[in-house]
Amino acid sequence: MLFRSTVALEDDEILGIINSLPVESNHPRDKRSAKQWQFALQLMSTYGLRPGEIYFLEVRIVKGQYQVWCNYQKKNDTSLGKPRRVHALPPEWQKEWNLIDRIQNMTEDDLPVKSSANVGEACRKYLSGKPVWKAIKENKAIIPYSFRHGWSLRSHLDFGLSDTVSAKAMGHTVAVHNQIYSQYITEGLMDEAIEKGILRAKYDLPVFRDGTVRFDMSDVPVTHFTPKEVGVSWKKLINLGYKHDYLGNELTSDEQMLRSEEHTS
Repeated sequence: MLFRSTVALEDDEILGIINSLPVESNHPRDKRSAKQWQFALQLMSTYGLRPGEIYFLEVRIVKGQYQVWCNYQKKNDTSLGKPRRVHALPPEWQKEWNLIDRIQNMTEDDLPVKSSANVGEACRKYLSGKPVWKAIKENKAIIPYSFRHGWSLRSHLDFGLSDTVSAKAMGHTVAVHNQIYSQYITEGLMDEAIEKGILRAKYDLPVFRDGTVRFDMSDVPVTHFTPKEVGVSWKKLINLGYKHDYLGNELTSDEQMLRSEEHTS
């Protein structure tokens, strides 16, 4: 099986390309294209998407949590892929670029126009004349997939995700993931994984399927809270007997911290 080049873009390179697009151009057509491709590159970089997957995103609310899902179903020789949840790495990009709201309200005009051409090829053509892209390409064999490769690199080197977790988030098998991205699994990551395994075994720590160790706080009493955290207005809490915050200041805001045990009815 042949795979595309796995040259990844570093975070500063990604930001350099995205921020250099002429979104304030005086030419309406250039300005519109720049905004569309900027949004597309933000999605590809933040969620590790294939170029063609940007048109298949939706936001689902699961147990009160906003989740981004990709409904693109990739075909291979034997089966059809399944919709998958995608994850923002780094999560700051999702917040900074307001991606949840933009995906929820996304229209056809927000993304590059679909054409008969491959989306990745359309992306390559658009970027080919952009100065920052050209400068990076002089030293690295980058392609549109390099934004997606950057997510994989980040997931392993910066966030320490396993190949199993990264592969699921990217929508391919572990075997395919390792064939493409094995160079990102460094000796340092292997040493860290082994050390963690030894510590888990030594101290009998419970390990979840995603590789995390968690502390059960379900029986820990809540001693402090803010009106905002519990979804009750400060005015209503005054009626329930909470007159002051934990510092003794008069309660006047949903942001003040209260002691749960200190109120009079």
